[in-house]
Amino acid sequence: MDLSIEMDRIVNLFADHFVSSKNTTFLRHVAFLPFEKTKLIEINFLNSEITPGDIETKIFLKTIEYYKEMIFFELSNAGLDTNKLQKFSIKLAYKPGDLTRYYTVSVLMQYEGKDYTKSVLSSFS
Repeated sequence: MDLSIEMDRIVNLFADHFVSSKNTTFLRHVAFLPFEKTKLIEINFLNSEITPGDIETKIFLKTIEYYKEMIFFELSNAGLDTNKLQKFSIKLAYKPGDLTRYYTVSVLMQYEGKDYTKSVLSSFS
């Protein structure tokens, strides 16, 4: 197994899934927050820290737990040690359009000291 290929696969899977129709409950929740709070949301999945902190809700915490479980499952399923995951975070930006909502997510995972990243732009009407 090539570690870089496997980590790239996991990061891509996560980024694509996070701003997909499978996560619409969370993304709609973000869309209804005050706009100034959604220009940049940062989530650290390893310590469940959300910035800005005053937007933390049950939906955020459930989403964090769900995706943390997903990534730990993917790592374990690939034969990788979850204890070697040093960073697992995203930056999420929301921008409303006339008829469409735009979401950009940038994922950072650091495994054994190497960064793996992926950015995705998605939109929903």
